[in-house]
Amino acid sequence: DHRLANYKSQLQELIQAQLKTPPRYKVSATHGPDHAKRFVVEVLVRGRVLGRGEGNSKKLAEQRAAREALHHLAQDSSSLRHG
Repeated sequence: DHRLANYKSQLQELIQAQLKTPPRYKVSATHGPDHAKRFVVEVLVRGRVLGRGEGNSKKLAEQRAAREALHHLAQDSSSLRHG
């Protein structure tokens, strides 16, 4: 899905503009055998987990985490300002 490629940059721009700090991505878990690994990635802003994503590559999991974070921020834009 080519649209997935934009979630990370959208999130980066949003967070950078509001908080002057980039989001960080961290692999929190991996599952499965080497030939069929699944990655779970969390996206953190100032130590808070804003989104979590899973995929068969780190890149895909990061995009899904960014998508969830953007969705979360769209629901509750005040969540960035608190904390």
